[in-house]
Amino acid sequence: MRLRLFSFLLAASALPGSAQEVTGWKFGPVGQLYPDYLADPRRPQMSAGFMFVLESDLDRLYDSGGERIDIRLGERIPILRYTESDGQAWELAVEGGFFGQFDRTQSLENIGWDGWYGANIAWRFDAGWAVKLHYRHLSSHLGDEFIERTGRERIGYTREDLTLGLAWTKPTSTAVYAEFGVDTHDGAERQRSLYGQLGAQYREPRRTVFGIFGWHVATDLQFYQEESYRPEFTLQGALLIPAGRPGQQGRIALELHTGRTLIGELSELTEKSVTILFGWDF
Repeated sequence: MRLRLFSFLLAASALPGSAQEVTGWKFGPVGQLYPDYLADPRRPQMSAGFMFVLESDLDRLYDSGGERIDIRLGERIPILRYTESDGQAWELAVEGGFFGQFDRTQSLENIGWDGWYGANIAWRFDAGWAVKLHYRHLSSHLGDEFIERTGRERIGYTREDLTLGLAWTKPTSTAVYAEFGVDTHDGAERQRSLYGQLGAQYREPRRTVFGIFGWHVATDLQFYQEESYRPEFTLQGALLIPAGRPGQQGRIALELHTGRTLIGELSELTEKSVTILFGWDF
């Protein structure tokens, strides 16, 4: 009887918004109230990959090759969380990221890179439901060797976005999300203010693949006004290697991307690519 009661209390304490959840202020909380978008190729993350380009305006116009090194550095870090007695919670998180591509056919020439910093305030208002208000500053650059070889000059692509997102999550497994953003500062003449994003993902953290790996599958769809809302689609599947600490894992992912290039300075161009990513999630 005591064992059953203990098991019941332990399960209840793991439920978001349950009466057993610790209330009050928490610095450096584990996990996030609002989920990461696993298939978003621009989310802050730690990974390196091999990109194989299937079709590319960048190759056609500037003779950039079909094999690239893809580097993504960064992380979103929850700083402070306040949980109320009814399970509602508020959270402040900060983030920074670097996203660069290097052309293997041009002696690892840096084609370009985007850097950003940002912060968001998330509110879990019901079990499984959360909203976020997100600020992001993004600045895009071209590599010096790419500029010298092609003559393409930097147009000053910079975005300062304010976005509102809504997500439904089932703990440790499913998430569905949508967000809408407004660019409050345009750095280049071709830029426009509005963009939208939506997606869905499923994650199985248990070692169900060969008794070694967990896995996830995720999709992400983005629309930018400056591209006349032409869809940008990303599909990612990954094998996960759970680590000892909660929330940490290794990741081997296969990512299919079609739409505008992932470098803002060249975002008027379109590509189709497949990337093999090796990453670590904190």
